[in-house]
Amino acid sequence: MIDAAERLLAERGIDAVSLREVQAAAGQRNKSAAQYHFGSRAGLIDAIIATRMAPIDLARRRRLDDLDDDRVTPTTHDYVRALVDPLADATVRRSRSWYARFLARSYTDPVWAGAVDESGHGTALVAWRRRLDEHLTDAIPELPASLRQARINRAISTAILALAAGEGRRSTAAQRDARISDLIDGITAALNAGVSAATLDLLDGPINLDA
Repeated sequence: MIDAAERLLAERGIDAVSLREVQAAAGQRNKSAAQYHFGSRAGLIDAIIATRMAPIDLARRRRLDDLDDDRVTPTTHDYVRALVDPLADATVRRSRSWYARFLARSYTDPVWAGAVDESGHGTALVAWRRRLDEHLTDAIPELPASLRQARINRAISTAILALAAGEGRRSTAAQRDARISDLIDGITAALNAGVSAATLDLLDGPINLDA
């Protein structure tokens, strides 16, 4: 039922899908099965995230552990790869995946915006965000903290939306890998970009970039 729910919610949004439709799409004859397993649509969302995010979170944690090696000097590119590759492995590189499109809904659906918050993306993402912030602080000291956070937020949303756009497309493994590599390069360039005097002037004050 997780696979069926992921697809239906990604296609139609949370308000347009009932638990009864999910169990029908999954070929489940027991009319109370979805209600029994998930309880509600919120429970269904939690179940999808828990199922899909566990391997992604583990893979990100392992990559961050690798970057902790004293023999390694992590770059921005390394941190972006640690963000993107585990999600790509679980979505565009996984047959019949709808998970990137499921996540992308959280950026446009006002209900999902609260239901699929960052806590649902795994503890490794919290550690990744902190580590990247520390790295950018050292690498681009002239970048204000508010702008650093805005860029990190944008890196996460860009990764999700770009992978969602490529999910389900017919392509070879080499084509997919090239698109993923270019996505990582593009996010890296955006994070590493210098800050102009014009931007600094506009930031001269208590501006909330996420407002």
